[in-house]
Amino acid sequence: MKVKLKHVISAKKRLADGTYKTYYYHRITRKRIHGTPGTPEFLDSYIEAEKRETADISKLLQGLIDEYQKSEAFLGLAPRTQKDYRRQIVLIEEKFGTLPIKALNDRRIRGDFLTWRDEIAKVSPK
Repeated sequence: MKVKLKHVISAKKRLADGTYKTYYYHRITRKRIHGTPGTPEFLDSYIEAEKRETADISKLLQGLIDEYQKSEAFLGLAPRTQKDYRRQIVLIEEKFGTLPIKALNDRRIRGDFLTWRDEIAKVSPK
C-alpha cells in the first residue's frame, strides 16, 4: 500500500552527465529527504523533517492552515471546492507557511498579502 506523505515536494535536476535525478524536500522546513519514496530510508528521513516541523508549527501560519483543513468548515465543503481550495492553499503555504502567527498582527503584512495576490492575478484567470 502506497501512502502520500504530506508536505513532500520534488525537484528534478540535470546532472553533469546529462541524466536527470529527482530530489525530495520537506515543503515547510526545506530539508532534503534522502532515499527513494517507499523505502525505509526515505520514511526515516521524512519523519526527521516532520519532527523539526511540528516543534513550532503551532506558532506559524502553516499551523493555522493545517487546523483549517481539519475543521468542519473545510470538511463540510463539496469535494470539488475542497480540491480547488487545496490548490490555492499550496501556493499560500509555499509563500507564507513559515510566517509567524504574531506577524499577522502587524498592519504592514497586509501590503505583502495584497502584492502577492496581485502577482497571482497576473497569471491566473480567476
